[in-house]
Formats: sequence, structure tokens, C-alpha cells
Amino acid sequence: MDANMYARAQLVDAHRMVRAALRDATDTELAWQPPGRANSAGETYLHMLTAEDGFIHRTLQGATRVWDADGWAERLGVPELPRLGDWSAIHGRAFTLDALAPYQQAVHAASLAYAESLTPADFDRPVEFAGRSVPLADVLARVAVHTCLHAGEIATLRGLQGVTALPF
Repeated sequence: MDANMYARAQLVDAHRMVRAALRDATDTELAWQPPGRANSAGETYLHMLTAEDGFIHRTLQGATRVWDADGWAERLGVPELPRLGDWSAIHGRAFTLDALAPYQQAVHAASLAYAESLTPADFDRPVEFAGRSVPLADVLARVAVHTCLHAGEIATLRGLQGVTALPF
């Protein structure tokens, strides 16, 4: 398996986990605010998507995010995305699957297209990430891991509401 196939497979599997965690989710489940400082499943879902969008477009390509190019701030009524560690911009907002699914589709399609476009040399290209220079392949791996971690978080939040979110 070449690097492109591997990177694409990682993203496809991560995206499959998101779909599994959200399968048959209701808007009520997405909006439920857990006790303590945890975020709702809908807030987590939006964060997960905007992070992938930012990593793939800004970090790896130096390009405009799907969020900005397609006017998602206006479409979702979110004038400001959360900053690292500060979710106040969206905390308490009820995001629906109908509202977020088109953004998810656009982000996932763009991510897969980008992974398929890479040459073997691209995977070793240094990029700035979290204040240091790392190989592009490391950032792609983090996108897949980050997505899977938040898919698990969404499944857990649904589980706390009495729903079996993952089929395994």
C-alpha cells in the first residue's frame, strides 16, 4: 500500500467512526448538555469538523478553509469559532444533524481529495504545527486520531443519554 492509499484509508476509517457515532442521532441528543464542563455532542461535532477543516486547509495547504470559502459562519449562525480551550462562542448552542451534515460532507470530501493528491515526497514535507515543524504525514495522522477521539466522545455523550451509539 502506498502512502496516499494509507492516508486516505485512515481518513475514511475516521469518517466512518463519525457516521457510526451519529447514526440515528436526534437533535435532542446532540443538544443535551452534560453535567460539569463537558460539551454537548453537537458542539463536539462542530469542533471536530472545524479542526479537520483547519488542519487540512490552513495548516497543510495554506489555503482558505471550507468554513470560510462556503460561508458556514453565516449558514450556522456562528460568527466566531471556539478558540483552543474556550468554547464560549458556541457553548449552549443546539446544532442539528441537518445543519451540520452538509458541512461534514464538504470537509470530508475535501480532506479525501487532498490526501489523494499528495505525492510520496509530500508526506515528508515539513509544516508548522503547534509551534514546531513536523512532517506533513504527522498532521494527517493527527487529523485521523483527533476525529476518532471525538467520535468516541460523541458516542459516550449519547450513551450517557441511554443510547447505544456504536454498533460494537
